[in-house]
Amino acid sequence: NSLCLWCCLAWVATIVMFWYVTAHNVRRGLLPAPRGVRSFLDEFAWVLPVLHIGIIGMLILTRWWDFWTS
Repeated sequence: NSLCLWCCLAWVATIVMFWYVTAHNVRRGLLPAPRGVRSFLDEFAWVLPVLHIGIIGMLILTRWWDFWTS
């Protein structure tokens, strides 16, 4: 029942690298995807890692809210 800061930073780095590599591969045609997905990732590749990290952040906040507010 604790969070390691080093582990959390490793999660963030891994999540960001995963989404940017996946977006790069989709944009270059290495992963098959519809044209709409490719055009979305051309402009908004930052949305997926931000959304992913935001969801994890909200889960951490809801789990630890009582601890941080007391």
